[in-house]
Amino acid sequence: MKFIPFLKLKKAWLIWAGLSIGLFVVLGLLFVGLFNRGEFSRDGDNTAIYAFSLEQTMRAHPSWGRYQQLSKEIKVLQGKSAGLGLVRTKQNGVNSLVNQEDSVIQSDLEQLFQKEQQIRAEMMVEALQQREQEIQEELAEKMKKRSQQLNEEIEAAVKEKMALFNQQLQEYAQQVEFEYALKITNIEFKLKVPGLTDEEKKKLTTELKSLLAEKDALLAQRKQAYDEEIREFIDRRQQAGKEELQKYSEQLREEGKRRLELYELRLKKEFEEWRQERAHSYGKEVEARREKHSAELLTLEALQAERHALQVSIKQDIRDFLRELVAQKGPTVVLVDPLVQVGKNDLTSVIISYFQK
Repeated sequence: MKFIPFLKLKKAWLIWAGLSIGLFVVLGLLFVGLFNRGEFSRDGDNTAIYAFSLEQTMRAHPSWGRYQQLSKEIKVLQGKSAGLGLVRTKQNGVNSLVNQEDSVIQSDLEQLFQKEQQIRAEMMVEALQQREQEIQEELAEKMKKRSQQLNEEIEAAVKEKMALFNQQLQEYAQQVEFEYALKITNIEFKLKVPGLTDEEKKKLTTELKSLLAEKDALLAQRKQAYDEEIREFIDRRQQAGKEELQKYSEQLREEGKRRLELYELRLKKEFEEWRQERAHSYGKEVEARREKHSAELLTLEALQAERHALQVSIKQDIRDFLRELVAQKGPTVVLVDPLVQVGKNDLTSVIISYFQK
């Protein structure tokens, strides 16, 4: 939830921040600029480099006590106003006591709103997971039914094929039986004729067995051919069934993915609509609070303006003193809080002594 800060307070803070940063830069480059314009130029390169701590010198200023008192009062009012969602405080990146603001303070409404958003987000995740499970179970059931259907279709087709082959085999057996019946009957009749010698009976019996074996071999050969064809038919149908199941499975996965994506989009839309509605509701409550506490906000604005003016005044006094101090030193560069220590050319103690007289 985004709380709109008090407009005048925001404007004053931005002006104060801009002036503070600008003053740091000016104090660091002031005398370099003066030297380049020739105000302190003279023959030879004997430019003096000085430095000072802005923070320490500001602490020594006579008005620093009032500045601290204002900061304490502002902090109290800011904490109360931020807790009600009327203003926002934030951590300043400048590592200086004179520029450091309070860390972010969340209002009770903002904390409640964030908690509600967290709960709603968790509910959305749970709903999405539940829906995904339901879709997977539904698709698994479809897959199971389709697999059973294909197995039944294959089984029915195999039965039909086997029935056809059995019929063809019976017809072929009848045909073979008819073709061999006359030969077999003739030999059987000869075996019944009286007066046959043992050798003749043996010969006829061998011939009869040969015919019977030949007939059975033809039937067995045809049956083997039918059995092989049945096996190939079953393999083809089963392979076709596997490929169809694979394709159907991919279709179901795509279907499940689309359905889940649509459901997720719907959940997100509902969440965003709820979030906007709730944010609007909280915004109205913040406006009501702002109106109720307008006097305190005006007081906070006045204190901030006074503190800002006091800070500008303190820094201006430091800058004026530095102008007078370096006017007699010739070409001079003054650095604010330098990273490199310059030893005896540190003006911090000189400035502090000037303000503590």
